Amino acid sequence: MTYIREKTEKTKREIEPIIVPLKTRAWEVIKRWGNDPKNLGDYVFPFFDGLEKKSLKERGRKKDITKKINEGLKKIKTDLGIMIPLTTYVARHTYATIMTQNNMPLITLKSQLGHSSITTTEKYIGSLGLKNLVEITDRLTGF
Repeated sequence: MTYIREKTEKTKREIEPIIVPLKTRAWEVIKRWGNDPKNLGDYVFPFFDGLEKKSLKERGRKKDITKKINEGLKKIKTDLGIMIPLTTYVARHTYATIMTQNNMPLITLKSQLGHSSITTTEKYIGSLGLKNLVEITDRLTGF
């Protein structure tokens, strides 16, 4: 799946599409609940159908949708006994952390996150914290 992050689209720099390889289960969810993928420019899911792209209603609707997603994630968190906050924001940071820990090149992560510069990505992953630094040091030194 290829898309352009809306926040990125608003910048004045050259726009780089984000490419996301989808697993079978993700395709099944999109086929069941999503828009027809043949209609380029549509959102994956029909949350915004019928709204003007720049309308104020859409901004409010996006906030409502994010809130509903976060409420669902909170329920999943409770059901699974997860002790950390679980939100779309946390999911994005978790993705960046896991990809960094699995040695995804920063230039690739920059593209995946839709950042305009590698500096932004470096600052973004800089929040990995002391625990991650200790783990990396342990792996490097072997003790």
